[in-house]
Amino acid sequence: SKISITAPGNMTYGKNTKLSVVQLSGGDENTQENVTSTVDYFVEKLSDVTNKYETATDEEYTIEAGVFTPKTTGRFNITAKKDNVSDSAVIHVDKGLITISADDQTSSVNKERNDLTASIVGYASFDESKINNLTPGTDYEVQSDAISTDAAGDYIVYPVLKNTDKMQDLQNLYSIILEKGLY
Repeated sequence: SKISITAPGNMTYGKNTKLSVVQLSGGDENTQENVTSTVDYFVEKLSDVTNKYETATDEEYTIEAGVFTPKTTGRFNITAKKDNVSDSAVIHVDKGLITISADDQTSSVNKERNDLTASIVGYASFDESKINNLTPGTDYEVQSDAISTDAAGDYIVYPVLKNTDKMQDLQNLYSIILEKGLY
């Protein structure tokens, strides 16, 4: 008998995918049994440093009941093994996509514009703590070219990313869209 694993070749960070593993047996191996939840998985990740596959850590992925959830980007080699037979599939995990939007707000003449805020959407639920740990004014800020004595009207406000470790870590996982707002 032998087994066969099926997985998408590409996926996006922050998403998960259901793996499919079948055991083929019988005369012409024409009998199939779904063994997705009963095989042992061995996961490797292509190293950016050595350009070789190395054992992936628990911080880099999870597999539960055949559902693969990457916790980083890159190329993963997933091997399913049962009864001394195995098969492998490679999945390339691309960056996810998040949006940082300057919040629309109102103001009055001669009021300082230091209360500009932004909203962040599109991130994976397991990254909520990373998003909540971003510090406005340190990791990003919202700016405007308007000054407090400008006449009443609509002025564009826009988010600006800062060059911090937390923001760099986020940019390694996500492509970031910056959206303007009105003030």
